[in-house]
Parts: sequence; C-alpha cells; structure tokens
Amino acid sequence: MSTEEGVDPVDPHAYRSGTRSALFEMAKGTCYFPECRTKTTVFVKPGQPSVNVHIAHIEGAEPGSARYRADMTNEERRSFPNLILLCVPHHDLIDHKEPDGYSVDVLREWKAARESATGADLIELNGITDEWLGALMEAAVRSARAERAATIEVRSSVLIENGTSLIMVPLGSYPATTSEVEKSVSLTVRSTGELPITVEGISLYWRLNGDPSVESKLMGRDDYVGTNPRIPKRIEGGESATWMFAIATFGWFHTAFKSQGHEITHFRFDVDLGDGEVLSSDLYGMELIRPPSRAPGPRT
Repeated sequence: MSTEEGVDPVDPHAYRSGTRSALFEMAKGTCYFPECRTKTTVFVKPGQPSVNVHIAHIEGAEPGSARYRADMTNEERRSFPNLILLCVPHHDLIDHKEPDGYSVDVLREWKAARESATGADLIELNGITDEWLGALMEAAVRSARAERAATIEVRSSVLIENGTSLIMVPLGSYPATTSEVEKSVSLTVRSTGELPITVEGISLYWRLNGDPSVESKLMGRDDYVGTNPRIPKRIEGGESATWMFAIATFGWFHTAFKSQGHEITHFRFDVDLGDGEVLSSDLYGMELIRPPSRAPGPRT
C-alpha cells in the first residue's frame, strides 16, 4: 500500500495487544495518577468486565496535543515507554485542563514509580517486539503475583483491659468466665508476600437452613468503630490487620431470621482486595458462636 511522502502510516493510537496487556498488568489495578484509586477495570454487571481508563500518551500523539514532540515517530508514540493508564478525569486534566502543569518528566516519574515493582525498571523496552513484550509480561506477572499473597483466619476473640487489648483463641473456645457481651469473632487478613495488599471490603454471609443456595449478605458492618481498622486498609508485606464482629450481632440476626421461619446454620466471610481478588473463609457452623437467646439490635 502506498502512502504520501512524509506521512507516517502508523496510527499512534493503534496499540499492539502486547502493549495493552503490559499496561494493564503493570498498572496494578488503578489509574497511574498518584493516589488515584480508580480501577482500570470494573464489572458493569456480574461476569461482564469493562475497561474504566484511557491509554494516555506521555509525549503527545499528534500535533497540537499536550507534550507533542515533532521528532518522534508514531511507532515511538504508541510504544509502551510512552504510555500510561489514566481515568477519564485525570486524562482530561493533564491533556486539556492543565497540560502545562504536567511535564514529560513528571509523567515518566509516575510510570517508573508504578511499574518498578513488576520489573519494568530492569529492562529496556524501547524497540522490543510485541511478541517479546507479551512473553515478558507473562513472566513478570507470574513473578509479581507470586509475591503478592494473602491469607485470612477466623477466630474467637475477647477485648480486655477496658478494650485496649485483644485475646484471640480458636473459634468457639471462649473462656468459661467470658460473658456474651464481651465475645466477638475476629477476622485477620495477613499479607504473606513481599507486596502490599489493600482490603477494599468485608462481607459476612449467613447460610440459612443449611441450604448452600440460600445466603444473606451483610456488608459494611463495623461493631467496633475506632478499634477496627478503617476500610480501605493497606497491609504491607508480612503484616496483618484484624476486624472484630460482636457476638451480639450474630445473636440479633439469629433471632431476626428465626422470627421469619429461617435458621442461620452457618456463616462465612469474603474479603475484597484492591486488585479484584476475593478471599473466602471456610464455612463455619453457628454452634461455634452460640448466640444468646436475646440480643440487642445492630449498633448505629
């Protein structure tokens, strides 16, 4: 196919599949703008993900665009080293509203900071083929995922010393002298890899009548405001965080469902992480909780 002399036939917006994959993997799930928590992908409905960011050029794609450099080729403009992922508001900010406030050096700093942990700082990506980039990303992502890992543990717990200390024991093995009011169930999330994790949400599920297909979900519950960590919660590698759920809460829902002809027979937890992963606890029988026959309503 012939092209006019002096016209670059490459579209600077025609990104290669390997380049796209590398960006989304190295973005670690969010917009590259510092401290922005907008996710790169969202689910518009169960099982249907949708891209939630734009591919943005560090040095502009065409004449008149922010940070455009005339001596670059379009191949260079659409290549991995010149691209980052931005949410719509931040893309509009750096390219249209305040282009002079965000230099090439600043954007390259964002890119280096975001991608360094995945190994992008260890290789020279300029000129690498799409096939090699795809293979490289598969290896880099396998390595990075091996370093980001988490576990959850559910235990019985008791607050002592006027609520300043927490004793945790195997689920259901409360001391005989412990009152129902003092009892709680603790959920501990531990980052077991080198990379940090972020807890975005915790859900408590009640299973009714022993039927796996009938569950009720409780989200956003905080029985110990000021003691439980605030969500979202970042947990560094090797560290952990613990959330407590009052036995009174279990008792109140036990009574409420029983009044409607249902029996809570089991419970479990789901923990939503910032990278989209969901950690699920084991399924536990309510006999481990032994809720009181009468309990106060949920705390406000």
